[in-house]
Amino acid sequence: MEDEIYVGIDLGTSNSAVAYCENGRTIVMPLALRKKIIPSVIFFEDADKYIYGSAALKKGKMYPQSVFQHFKRMIGKQEKKKFEFSNVVPTEEIKKITYILDTNVFIDECYILDDVCVGENIIVPRTVIEELGERENDENTASSAERAKDEINGHLEQIIVEDSDVSLLPKDMFKNEDASNNNINDNKIISVALKYNTPETILVTSDKKIRQKVDILNKDGIANFSTMNLKEFSFRSQVNTDNVSNIELSGKEGAVLFLKNIKSMVEAKSGKKANKAVITVPQQFSIVQDSEIKDAGLEAGFEEIELRKEPIAAAVAYGLDLDSDKNILIYDFGGGTFDVSIIHQNGESFDVIDSDGNANLGGEDFTQELVEGFCYEILDEKHGISMFDETESGLSHAEFMENKMNIWVACEAIKCELSEQSETEKTVEIYVEPGKMKEITFSISRKGFDELVGRLKDESRRTLDNIIARNGLKRTDIDVVIMAGGTSTIPCVRQMVDEYFGKPSYSDRDPATLIAEGAAIFADIKWNEDSTITKKPVIYEKTMSDFGVALKEHKFDCIIPADEDLPIRKSKIYYLSEDNQERLEVKLFNRHKGSNATRYPHNSLDCIGTVKISHLPPMLASEADVEVTFEITKEYTLNVSVVVMDKNGNEINRGASKIKKEGV
Repeated sequence: MEDEIYVGIDLGTSNSAVAYCENGRTIVMPLALRKKIIPSVIFFEDADKYIYGSAALKKGKMYPQSVFQHFKRMIGKQEKKKFEFSNVVPTEEIKKITYILDTNVFIDECYILDDVCVGENIIVPRTVIEELGERENDENTASSAERAKDEINGHLEQIIVEDSDVSLLPKDMFKNEDASNNNINDNKIISVALKYNTPETILVTSDKKIRQKVDILNKDGIANFSTMNLKEFSFRSQVNTDNVSNIELSGKEGAVLFLKNIKSMVEAKSGKKANKAVITVPQQFSIVQDSEIKDAGLEAGFEEIELRKEPIAAAVAYGLDLDSDKNILIYDFGGGTFDVSIIHQNGESFDVIDSDGNANLGGEDFTQELVEGFCYEILDEKHGISMFDETESGLSHAEFMENKMNIWVACEAIKCELSEQSETEKTVEIYVEPGKMKEITFSISRKGFDELVGRLKDESRRTLDNIIARNGLKRTDIDVVIMAGGTSTIPCVRQMVDEYFGKPSYSDRDPATLIAEGAAIFADIKWNEDSTITKKPVIYEKTMSDFGVALKEHKFDCIIPADEDLPIRKSKIYYLSEDNQERLEVKLFNRHKGSNATRYPHNSLDCIGTVKISHLPPMLASEADVEVTFEITKEYTLNVSVVVMDKNGNEINRGASKIKKEGV
């Protein structure tokens, strides 16, 4: 890998995306084949082994104690998440098993190979690939078959494509069955399993006929392998309660792990080195949070990281094509967060006016409304099944958690389908009592879904009211509305926004990947010497909060206030507190915009660092000045220096601080 690729990364609370520029246009990289977004989720198989993305999200529904998601919300905080989980089957045992996948499992779960762990032996019979080609001609299975074939092609380095050998089958065993294509293909797939034919060989199939044939072969002592259905394969790791691990991770440490995986996938997909990246962060992220994201990127293996604010990235992805002098509103409704920003564009210049939002509102809440509706209206009222309390359900913990996982998967699919269809339904397998499952169908119309999520939609509307009023604007003052984030594609959400502003929002690009595309533009401009992007955005950022110090008694004094244009550098002179002072400690604080708090502790004052200076020479307090300098770059990084000087300006001693949130 000699060439380099410069990427933009939208590190989202729920989902992430990566894009790059090629010949002046942005391309979203499908990290998991056709899927342009990847869930920002890590699942721990044990303390040293983890999986990412969709497979991690699914397993996390079954084993929530072993999953790390929403780590972005913990960025900049001192807290750590504690994982108390039982290890799954050790790696050395998993390696012994060979899985052979039947056609139907690919039709039911076309991305099944995303769930494969490193070291597992996965066999795909060539017959399966041929069958998938035939299924592409059936309108009922065409989409799944096409995606499954792409999935197989994308995992050829991880799997073995095996030819069948029907000579391994007993000659007279199936002589009385009809010679249909289905029976012929079934026998070909079984013959592949007979090639391996050990107790550690498992044929993964949902086909009852294949299972029956394998049972006959088992009873006759011909087959030593066994079968497994799709659900069993997805949760094939069994809990080993004799080997419990406990680990703790901060939000930053979660980001490091996830960004390492992003970097690895980008390099594998592109065949190029990914050493430089632009990572986007929310407009309302503090300087501490920005610093941790940048550090996480560097610790993940990137050599250079530049940060850009998410609404700016969204505006740039669209805005370079817009006319001059516009007020742009970015309505960013992601999977886990909701943000609104107003940006003024004048030609290639972008100036952030204000931002607002809710860090705990997102598309996951829409899915949860469906989950609760299903549990209450269908399970509780119609079938008398309680899924609101594990004890009341009467199920084992494993059965209760499997129900929750099955319900969530179905409701997430329903939410997505209702963006394209006026109504839909899903059949969900539910434990109705210990050891007994039943198929229950959940049908819902788009209108019914809109009613379920009405309060969430209204909450985002109130945020629009607040930001418009706070800035003395009218709705008609907003010239352009740009929708970002996957949740903004939900029809009732988009309709509400369009009606609110009395004009259609910009929606000809994928809102789920828009921010990554904007980040890619910044990356190409910064590092690509052959960039063909001629219009280069000029960003006018402002400080989002007050910055200052407390020298004694934790009393805050502001040095740089909120709403100052970046970059900015300001200094202020302070004094020693006593004669012959040997040590000096300066606490650095960040105060929330609009707050008048002057004394710590206070919920709007955050200590973001400390500068300590030792070995001061004996002198009177009146003989020395303490100059504190705050410098904030356009990228919103803070550098602080403290210099002790004599009255003639000669330096006596100095100190500086790395910015991080800390206690006092």
